[in-house]
Amino acid sequence: MPNTYGFSEHYFNLHLRDCPWLDARNVKGADPSSYRVLNHAWAVDNRSVFREGKRMRDAERASFKVLNELYARDAQRVYCVAGTTAAIADPASFQVLDDGMLDGENNFAGYARDAQNVYFARRFKPPKILAGADVATFVDAGRMYARDSRTLYHEGKALRGAKPDGLEVLDSFYARTIDRVFYFGSKVAGADPKTLRVIADNHALDARHVYDCGTLIEGADPATFELIDIYLKRDARQLFVSNMPCAGIDMATFRHLGYDYFADRHGVYWQGRKIEKAHRDSFMADGYGRAHDEKRTYVEDGKERRAAPSHRVHRAWGPLVLGILGSLLVTWPLSWFKRKDTAKIPSRSGPVDLELLARTLAQGHALALEPVLVGIRDWPAFVAVYSTRE
Repeated sequence: MPNTYGFSEHYFNLHLRDCPWLDARNVKGADPSSYRVLNHAWAVDNRSVFREGKRMRDAERASFKVLNELYARDAQRVYCVAGTTAAIADPASFQVLDDGMLDGENNFAGYARDAQNVYFARRFKPPKILAGADVATFVDAGRMYARDSRTLYHEGKALRGAKPDGLEVLDSFYARTIDRVFYFGSKVAGADPKTLRVIADNHALDARHVYDCGTLIEGADPATFELIDIYLKRDARQLFVSNMPCAGIDMATFRHLGYDYFADRHGVYWQGRKIEKAHRDSFMADGYGRAHDEKRTYVEDGKERRAAPSHRVHRAWGPLVLGILGSLLVTWPLSWFKRKDTAKIPSRSGPVDLELLARTLAQGHALALEPVLVGIRDWPAFVAVYSTRE
């Protein structure tokens, strides 16, 4: 993807790929020769300021600048992406305290202050004043946690009874003070802040316990705990399925088969439920809730389908499907492809985006058919990539 607007590829994919106002031709009154996108909300040309493609009549172009992902200002006013001029008590002293992002994802929230107040705003909500916050000592600690000399905050809310002393923000929305552990602003009951460490995927350990999203996994041994899959976890003694102990599994012969399937010496299992007729030696997991062996295929609830295995399709199907779709491209009205909800969106299809699907379909995998049928906007590009893989 060309870096057309000066953003990183990640930023473009996250915030801007479906914004029709990226193109000045879609913005009423914009001058295409000087139009420039500033971030996910604001753009300017040599005369005007635009918010999500609409001209801001009161904004002063000469002094306008973006402060972060939530706020912008000119010489007289402060603006927020929530819509209109922000109700800021003292615009002259206004300053943002973070980048206006929630954990780097497509969520916008953050703290700011002026000489009189501390503010918290979200993308679709205007700034609110944090009543009682001490402007002089207020600090944004990251991941929506903040503190002043007296109070601990999360997402603009005071955490009553929690002292801010020793606040340390960890990964995955965990934080700790000298006497408490928090997950996403909620106290993690029984957690030891001195020994707590975050491992991965919202899991954390202390000297005695294991937590998933701040919730205790009963009976898990932190010394030997291991993440296998989003559904499967284990320690030296037992297997956990969706954080619940799975009784009767022989851990000495346990073998993860992929996704939410596993086996031991007794048989093959889907999310802890034994698949009675599964053939262990030929069993393969195709996805969450989808598997096959040499005799059957299995879907979602673990029940077999007696039809011949359908995890692969004949290679001739690929050209057949493309032939059918090609005929549809000819017969369907051209107006269908120029609907207002798609015509103004910059194309993101191309050989790089389509490489994986084309290769997968060319190899005959049925799982590629559905996203091919539904997700490809640029069929000529897809056909071109597919033809190189056949």
